[in-house]
Amino acid sequence: MYKIMVRNNKEKIIWEFLNTFEDELQNQKISDTGYRAFLKYYFSWSKNFSWVRKYHYLERIMPLINLLGRGESKNVLDIGCGCGSEAILCASFGCQVFGVDLSQERIACAEERKLYYENLLKKKFNIKFKFGNFFKIDIKKKFDIVWMMETIHHIEPPQKALSFAYNYLNPNGYIIISDTNGFNPPVQIKLFLERGFNLHREVVDPNTGEIVPYGNENIFTVWRAKRMLEEAGFKIEKISYQRFLPSFKCGEKYSRIFKRIEDLMRKPLS
Repeated sequence: MYKIMVRNNKEKIIWEFLNTFEDELQNQKISDTGYRAFLKYYFSWSKNFSWVRKYHYLERIMPLINLLGRGESKNVLDIGCGCGSEAILCASFGCQVFGVDLSQERIACAEERKLYYENLLKKKFNIKFKFGNFFKIDIKKKFDIVWMMETIHHIEPPQKALSFAYNYLNPNGYIIISDTNGFNPPVQIKLFLERGFNLHREVVDPNTGEIVPYGNENIFTVWRAKRMLEEAGFKIEKISYQRFLPSFKCGEKYSRIFKRIEDLMRKPLS
């Protein structure tokens, strides 16, 4: 088994979280309904949660984690929070978190997982999960950080979502978007085979019954995302690419080689 060199205490906390996460995937910790929703949401991880996937995940969330734990509590808005993983991780760093998602089953799963982690770590988390349409939820506070992971390509129109997020931020606040890169040909081919040219579909607003547009894996290039952020009023601080190599299982020798390649290729883009 290849062992990753842990660079700091934050990474140690994340690796401990990911090991617990792996245990959640392999051994049911919540209700039958919640566990089914959890495995459905993390389908590919339930089949293969190797150290390579953990490493990719760590690199994707480090921009978020690096903003936490600077001596003061942060208010975090998690848009498209899914089953609550990053919300729980942020709360473990002492943050106040508001998570919203359009799926009632995922929100219910997130609530169960919150209780599981509170019991496991013997501490209370300041997290509020809300089921509903992000555009229709009445949020009465400002946030230091808006986090969107694999979310923006599902929200229609995405430009409106970014403008909403901008208005929810405190002065000097940050938005962090971790999303699939639309300039990746293998990913585009895979998505095309799954959904064809149908980049948009409709879903029902869970609270109003209204039919609303929904992005059907409508992923963007980095450059389009940058342009939309700037049009919404954001100043771009950092852009970087992650996950150049597949997440397949491999031996220690090749794991070391692949990690070195990843580290060499990962350079911030301005």
